[in-house]
Amino acid sequence: MAVSLVVLGCLFIFMLWTAMPHFAGDLDAEFAKRTPVRVYENRRGKRLLLEPTYDGEYRLDVSLEKISPHVVSIMLAVEDRHFYEHDGVDRIAALRSLWMNIRHAGIMSGASTVTMQLAGMTLVKRKRSLAWKFQQAGAARKLEWLHGKKWILENYLNRIPFGGKIHGIEAAGWYYFGRQAATLNHAEATLLCGLPQRPNAFRPDRYPERARDRQKMVLLLLERNGDVTHEEAGRIFMEEPLRYRDFTLSSPLRSLHYHRNDHYLRMAKTESKGALNVRCALDERKQTLLLESIRSQVSELQGVDDGAGVIIDNATAEVLAMVGTLDYASPHAGQVNVAISRRTAGSALKPFIFAEAVDGGLLCADTLVYDTPLRYGTYAPGNYDGTYQNGITAADALSLSLNTPAVRLVAKLGPMRVLEVFRRLGMMKYNYWKSNRELACELGLTLALGTGGYRLLDITAAYSALASGGTFRPPTFLVDGASSSGTRVFTQGASAVVLSMISKRRLPGCEMPIAWKTGTSTGNHDAWCFASTCEYTVGIWLGNKNGKPSDTLVGATAAAPVVVAVMNALYRDTHPQPFDLDSWLSPVALCAATGLRAVPGICDVKQGRTAKGIPLKQCQKCGKRTATRVNILKPKPQTYIVRRGGHVRLPVETSPEEVHWYVNDGYRGMMKSGECLTLGPGHYFLRAVSEEEGIRPGTVIVDVKSRDDAMKK
Repeated sequence: MAVSLVVLGCLFIFMLWTAMPHFAGDLDAEFAKRTPVRVYENRRGKRLLLEPTYDGEYRLDVSLEKISPHVVSIMLAVEDRHFYEHDGVDRIAALRSLWMNIRHAGIMSGASTVTMQLAGMTLVKRKRSLAWKFQQAGAARKLEWLHGKKWILENYLNRIPFGGKIHGIEAAGWYYFGRQAATLNHAEATLLCGLPQRPNAFRPDRYPERARDRQKMVLLLLERNGDVTHEEAGRIFMEEPLRYRDFTLSSPLRSLHYHRNDHYLRMAKTESKGALNVRCALDERKQTLLLESIRSQVSELQGVDDGAGVIIDNATAEVLAMVGTLDYASPHAGQVNVAISRRTAGSALKPFIFAEAVDGGLLCADTLVYDTPLRYGTYAPGNYDGTYQNGITAADALSLSLNTPAVRLVAKLGPMRVLEVFRRLGMMKYNYWKSNRELACELGLTLALGTGGYRLLDITAAYSALASGGTFRPPTFLVDGASSSGTRVFTQGASAVVLSMISKRRLPGCEMPIAWKTGTSTGNHDAWCFASTCEYTVGIWLGNKNGKPSDTLVGATAAAPVVVAVMNALYRDTHPQPFDLDSWLSPVALCAATGLRAVPGICDVKQGRTAKGIPLKQCQKCGKRTATRVNILKPKPQTYIVRRGGHVRLPVETSPEEVHWYVNDGYRGMMKSGECLTLGPGHYFLRAVSEEEGIRPGTVIVDVKSRDDAMKK
């Protein structure tokens, strides 16, 4: 009877042993839940950051071929000498362990194989018990059924803990020694292979003496097994260096939140759609240059705390550098990336308005535009300095950043057309829920002055499109991430005309000719500057994240010096390739009065250039044989006598009837025929300016004298 019970018991245990793998669950699904770290590399393949994923483990998966053979052999010698001989469970070692545990009335040895340790990672962690060991053994046998030895060993070496959240030999190599597992020497390999037994207790960054004692035990084990000689073990322990990284420096395994290029890497991560290997287009030298240039300028400005910048490679649309803030670790909005925050752009968008006008045949660089006071309903924009230039060429109006000519262009093109240009340049993506019609009603003619909110990154990309012949490609933070084809926004001719306009004036302090434009938001909340060469486009913003204004926040004096510093450094040992403007401009006979296409035989002609392939609007003033100058009928050019201390009221009469009047270059306002100018004694140069295109100002000189002064003469 007793024998039968023993036989039945053995049969039950055998059947249970045989059936256990079938109840082990979906092990592969458990492994899939644990993802490795996300690896960020620069354009040269250098690792920038190893970021843990949702499970918080730092693990770098590498193939078995990329792990040094002596690392593999040492790990197997320490953890599982008979790995290639068993089916997941070393039965001899298990029986020996069982006997030891029975003798000592407790768990003294687990006899876990590599496969069992790997399988145990998929199980719910419980206190070690005989039942749990049976469950682990069953899962190990299932792994052996499902996968080969190579797969098991590779996954084990990639998942075994090495202290804290560090998992896998590759991550351990990077964390403790700053190098790949394939480049570890024998001393480093023996030290690391001893850690998995008690990873937190033997961590060399915290307990270096314990780690060395454990390394000595590993070498003694290798010597006892005949894997190394006594002399070789001594040489490894005493002579081979342990090339620890500097543990006082920041860890190569850390959260993205604490990385100095935090904002850039976040953009790359988003663009890669969460890929585990993110190869960034970041150029670290340019990133450092950009950061230090902004930081240096901000330190010189009173009432300014922050800045942002972008450098784009025009040929590839790659963002080579992006600074989103000066102090990303600051508790006061340090994580806010101003490069992708919406701010008022001031005059920075004017070149795109002028480019659309060129493409529409409305003007060329020499076309006369009007810089005079204007009013549209309650909207009466003026220039930054409060002065006006009257009739001026389009090139001068843009290079001097005059406001009223830009507003007049928006009125002529229509806000909806301008908004469509901005959309195609990628600058309105955050208003996607509003139609152009809704935005046109909301923003109207204020589009000329950058209202509505725009991002530094987007504006810089738009300038890059201008420098690339009018083709827009979305900026990319990934190597080879740019789209092969872009969106044609402007013709190459229109781009060439505008580039020539914003290259007309030299950027003070810059050692090479570049195309550049500044912007200052209303109220001095934001200062901008953008500059392009054939190779690069640089965008700079300075200001305060909380919107606090400062008198020093002027684009030309605050942001432009940063562009100068960056450009001079980029071209310290070379010169930028000049823009190929001549290829996209064609000669044209212009009306000397209006700067539009001349009417043969009627207009006075001067030579100019316009966008190739774009028919420039013909001069209509001369073509209709209308007056080419304001005709001043009153006041007459004579001397007027008044009493001492008195004034004279001079009626005005002109053709056309309503014009702007200037007295000694001081603006007196829009006046109709029949209204009066009031003048005291003095010598006066009167100028009447029409808003109609093609009509030159009329002038007259008058003198007003007191009766006593006139009698003396």
